[in-house]
Amino acid sequence: MASDDEIAWLLARLGLFLTVDANEVEGEVVVELFTALECLVGQHGLGEASLNKGYDLALGGQLPTSQSLRLLPLLLPRAPLPLGPVLLTVSVLGEASHSLPPRAGKVDYAVQRRALEQLIVLLELGGVSQQGRDALDRLYGVIERGLLYRTLREPTAALLRLVMRRHHVQPDRVDEARSLLERDPAPPASLVRLLEEYRSHEPDRVYQSRKRARGRPEHSQELEAWSMTASTVLNEGANDGETGEGREHKRRRSMHGLRYPSPSTRPDRPVTPLSEVASLAELGDKVETVALPSQAASVLSAASRSTHRSRLPDEDRVRSWVFLLRSGYENDSEHLARLSHWIVSQLGHELYDVEPTEEGEARIEDLLCRMRAICELGGELIEALEPFLAELLLEWDGDMHRKAVFDLVALLKPFGWQDLESHFLGRLRTLATTASADWIAGLVGCLSALIGNLAVRDNWDLETPVSTAFGGLDDGAPYLAALEGILAFTDEVILSATLRFPTSLVLRTAALSFYESALALPLELDLPVIVLPSPAFTYICLLAGEVMSVSRICGIVARLREALTGRDSAIVKSQEGSKPELVASLNGRLITLVGALWQRKFLADDAVMGLPAETIALLNKAGEGRSQQVANSQSVTTHGALAVLARDCLSVLAAQDGKSADGLVGPVTLASLKQLSKDPAVLHISFNEFRPRLIEYLEDKGATGLSAFLFSSLSSLVERRKSGAGPGAAQ
Repeated sequence: MASDDEIAWLLARLGLFLTVDANEVEGEVVVELFTALECLVGQHGLGEASLNKGYDLALGGQLPTSQSLRLLPLLLPRAPLPLGPVLLTVSVLGEASHSLPPRAGKVDYAVQRRALEQLIVLLELGGVSQQGRDALDRLYGVIERGLLYRTLREPTAALLRLVMRRHHVQPDRVDEARSLLERDPAPPASLVRLLEEYRSHEPDRVYQSRKRARGRPEHSQELEAWSMTASTVLNEGANDGETGEGREHKRRRSMHGLRYPSPSTRPDRPVTPLSEVASLAELGDKVETVALPSQAASVLSAASRSTHRSRLPDEDRVRSWVFLLRSGYENDSEHLARLSHWIVSQLGHELYDVEPTEEGEARIEDLLCRMRAICELGGELIEALEPFLAELLLEWDGDMHRKAVFDLVALLKPFGWQDLESHFLGRLRTLATTASADWIAGLVGCLSALIGNLAVRDNWDLETPVSTAFGGLDDGAPYLAALEGILAFTDEVILSATLRFPTSLVLRTAALSFYESALALPLELDLPVIVLPSPAFTYICLLAGEVMSVSRICGIVARLREALTGRDSAIVKSQEGSKPELVASLNGRLITLVGALWQRKFLADDAVMGLPAETIALLNKAGEGRSQQVANSQSVTTHGALAVLARDCLSVLAAQDGKSADGLVGPVTLASLKQLSKDPAVLHISFNEFRPRLIEYLEDKGATGLSAFLFSSLSSLVERRKSGAGPGAAQ
């Protein structure tokens, strides 16, 4: 190309002028040459010959530092960087020219750092040739020299992380990186990440440290601009189809970011290739010898993201199960430790060391989802990830990756209550005090799932420590008390939230689901723990404008009576027996609900469930202002959510009898039915007969909680059910 010839001529002239006497270095000719070179490079980039010439000039040690730093940004490759510039960049690492005579062939630290930074950018963009990448792999030990120099330590560690492979991780390198980290009062972030990368391969040799890096250094605007320009030039070169390397660049660039290791097998012991396992029975026989990947983190690629529903290949799925069996139940901690440290390293880097971007957030979400999928296989969070989750919650804003974080909290294994509250739930309580109703509903769902995951365990009374899928439980730990603590904590969150958002249906639905699921503990899972919905929440459900809330709170109260007094309940069978204070509290809820729904005694003195006198006075005054009888306002025929259904039921009963109910005025009451009976053409039914028929009608419509509560609380309805009358009387 003509531009290549022009660039080569300009570089030759530039080299000639820059190596002459210093008086001419700043001359007009040099300025014109740089201007012309910038114009051509910005349009076309450099070919291999021009790149080699440019790097020879910039890193040859014959130019003043200022001119080398001016020339390096112009070295934009049109195709992936060839071998020559890569070798030259690595070869100059080391002692700079500060203690040497001028132009003695040494390159200043600033020039070395800039060359390293440009090489890192090109590697991240996929803009280095295969020969160059192979050379970096072979020269890993040479690149390490840059760690000895403070100015070069940051880019050197970043470069080492990019080119590191399993065979590079050796004990002496791990020890040297640890030593540098401990000696440096403010270590660069890339050095911390490099050591954690080593740790993912050698967990027993590298110990976790709370020492924090000083963070990611801010790139100059010039280097950021150079990265964007290099990306554009490489893309144009790839689109021109000049080389296969260009096409490779596009592929690599599209996958840039979080790369999951490939599942190559470990060669250090006899193994059975997964491809030779033909059946589930054979897998069971050979699970101890099935080849696990050399990179434990590659198992994450076998876990599908929550946003993807595509079926995973069977081999990937089996690889995840083999990992679980060997890492957890077979107590093969090596793979589990390496996986844990790899996850923590990658998440820590994305969360704390780099500037937040949409691409970075997507990578974090992807890794959290994959981590959750693996943990779900074992039914609990990997033990080594628990400290990371606790630290994440301390700085969490409550919004970023909300579902993934809630799902991970729900996978916690049993802890003592104090540890659970201080490390995990305390922060969630703080966030809930100012969160929206939707957020709190999600938290309640998370806590319900956590309780469900804990409740299905059968190892609450431990006489010896036991191993779990991804950790262990201590003998004698107060895990049952912790479960009670979670129940009380969730009840507290619900009470606080419903007082702030009394009309939120999504919050009320989540809370009702929690109380319903908690009843399975004493009634189905033989755990003597229980929680009662607060009086305030019970009132809110009773006064709700939809049948669902009324029926479900009634059903919960009915099952609570069974849990506290039924002979098959774990609470009754426990050593402590039935709890009188809870029974008394439950009776208050029973009296309130029966009084409001059936006895037309809403807010009567003996059925107020702790409401203060001033609140009752205000409610009575409001009812009088609307000419309403407050005592009768919440009955099954006049309740705001039930009155329409009561009229529908009356119409159905009338139609079955060949009569009409069109003459009814207002809600169905004792007075309105008496008035209706004066017309011989309409249905004649007493109020006492209508109400049981209404409850059966509501049961058929799905209000099973309301039906179960009333038919188990009122002797007249109990006898009716025993006599054979029941649902289906009114269709």
